[in-house]
Amino acid sequence: MKLNTKLVSSLEKCFLDSTLDEFDAIKSEAIFKNQKFSFQLAYQCCPTERLLIYPEIESDISDYISIREVVNIPSDMPTYSHSDKDVLRTEPGLFPDLLRPLKYDNYTRPPVSNAVKAFWFTVSPDSKITGVHKITVRIKRHSSNEILSEDVLTLDIKDIELPPQKLIFGQWFYADCLADYYNVPVFSDRHFEICESFIKTAVAGGRNMLLLPLLTYSLDIRHDHYRTNVQLVDIYKNGSNYTYGYEKLDRWLEMCKRNGIEYYEVCHLFSQWGATATPLVMAYENGEYKRIFGWDTDPLSDEYKTFLRSFLKAFIEHMKERGEDQKCWFHVSDEPIEEHLPQYKAVKEIVADIIEGYHHLDALSHYEFYEQGLVDSPVPSVMAVKTFIEHKVPDLWCYYCGGHAVGVSNCHFAMSLSRTRSIGMQMYKYNIRGFLNWGYNFYNNQWSYDTVDPFLSSSGETFSASGDTYMVYPAPNGTAWESNRFVAFYEALEDMRAFELCASLYSKDEVIKAIEDIAGTIEFDKCVLHSSKMLEIRHKIDSMIFERAGK
Repeated sequence: MKLNTKLVSSLEKCFLDSTLDEFDAIKSEAIFKNQKFSFQLAYQCCPTERLLIYPEIESDISDYISIREVVNIPSDMPTYSHSDKDVLRTEPGLFPDLLRPLKYDNYTRPPVSNAVKAFWFTVSPDSKITGVHKITVRIKRHSSNEILSEDVLTLDIKDIELPPQKLIFGQWFYADCLADYYNVPVFSDRHFEICESFIKTAVAGGRNMLLLPLLTYSLDIRHDHYRTNVQLVDIYKNGSNYTYGYEKLDRWLEMCKRNGIEYYEVCHLFSQWGATATPLVMAYENGEYKRIFGWDTDPLSDEYKTFLRSFLKAFIEHMKERGEDQKCWFHVSDEPIEEHLPQYKAVKEIVADIIEGYHHLDALSHYEFYEQGLVDSPVPSVMAVKTFIEHKVPDLWCYYCGGHAVGVSNCHFAMSLSRTRSIGMQMYKYNIRGFLNWGYNFYNNQWSYDTVDPFLSSSGETFSASGDTYMVYPAPNGTAWESNRFVAFYEALEDMRAFELCASLYSKDEVIKAIEDIAGTIEFDKCVLHSSKMLEIRHKIDSMIFERAGK
């Protein structure tokens, strides 16, 4: 069997009909001792027989290297009709996305003739190893252990660390989607085990804020319908009085703490896109567990005002007792537009005095909401953030999702991984404090009519461009499998940490100049599209650090 191979960067998407000549080879790299470094072995073969092959690592640091297979996932809607043309592909097809552990006792099935596929390697020194190390990557024949290919990467692990991540990063975590997909009872022991596994992966990928469902998410749901109830607080109604139970909440918070979650993003108190209704609220009343508020509730009604104020006061007091109240960031309603401003103002007044002194953030892209003092931390989209930057809004956040596909970074299948990673240098230049993104694990279709299988429908049944609704896959054993987009975004976070370290040795102006000498002016609607340029940027910043630090 003839087998051609090449070591390539983690920023390449190796499509089945690619050729190895499309990709630049990597032979040596220098990294920080607490950096995660990923690379790929792209391979193409013309098999003359059916056989199993397997990858093998030979290195004195092999214990710090993981191996996964890059798996192609079907996409029926890789991009939108309104998207720009700076994408890899626009036609439906198979896209390399999933990073799956090796199967068949670490063997892989017979390669497809002439198709390009890849194995994915991640080196995690964990600050335990330094020095120059040779990593030999081989592909072998299963039946005879014959070496079919051999490639070598020289890795210089510098005795210097990247600083801790400063960015607050929340990507919406949906406990209901996990209960629905795995068909387990909500808040059962198994549900908590699955949620914890997904949270652990989220934190390892740089997410340090988690959406907290005190009430069931009033997000991406059709009118008069409710998502699976994942309300963490037990509510007891006795006339107009309410009492609360926090057993499930405390178990959830302890799970978050032990896995490194630093901030709690309290779920929205009013419905999405206008605040015209309330979330689903379930309570025990006269021994019956039933819905007491929902789509049929006027959010400005005295009954809901009485409940909500009681609910929030009790929750904040409980969090004070835990010493965690200042970790809470509160939401009012998601993505209001200009015409919703009067309603948003009215519902905000219900809780304004209670959440005063705490953080209040909402995804919105109209500056008037901030200008009128209705939100402390506006989170504009990457397509609208320029206005907020021009007005010098302090501690600014931003977000992307869905149709943000003209010029800007996003995590769609069709976008290059360099474009996904560009968000790091954009947020660094403009001093972005936090980033929000929906779709860490949204496994529903539009308005949550049904659960979908992300292995088969990467677009939520053409709800959104493939990749928008999730960044990780639900593995059969209840763990989260990463995507190459997940890794690219983490690399963007590592870029920010490298930029910050470099600025501490030089200045921020010098860092920006070094980047812009390669990338051109950094703007949110201007991304680096090619891996060679993105790698050149990072190599330049790293070399500046190593030179000044004497490494």
